[in-house]
Amino acid sequence: MAITRKVKYASNLGCSVSDGLTASGQAVTGSGKLHGLMIKCDGTNDVTINVYDNTSAAGTQLIPDDSVFDGTIKLNGIDFDPPVRFDNGIYIEITSSGTTEIKTYYDAD
Repeated sequence: MAITRKVKYASNLGCSVSDGLTASGQAVTGSGKLHGLMIKCDGTNDVTINVYDNTSAAGTQLIPDDSVFDGTIKLNGIDFDPPVRFDNGIYIEITSSGTTEIKTYYDAD
């Protein structure tokens, strides 16, 4: 089942936006609150992600394990109201056969 959510604009949230990740990696360092993710797909290939409160793909997951986003929807998003607390940073593990870009919306402490 694909996850599709209405995406809030960062300017409405008043939060920071990470650089876009095109492969698994560290999106945010330090602690703060996760407001949401914007997942840009290539129009064909689904994207599976895991989001960790860590500096690597291990530890506490912030969203359900192996969340799948529909690749035919070119812009997917998930937002958290209230925001989700993280203490060690945000690491995003990305799996897709196509091209993907993920931006993180957050408040740093």
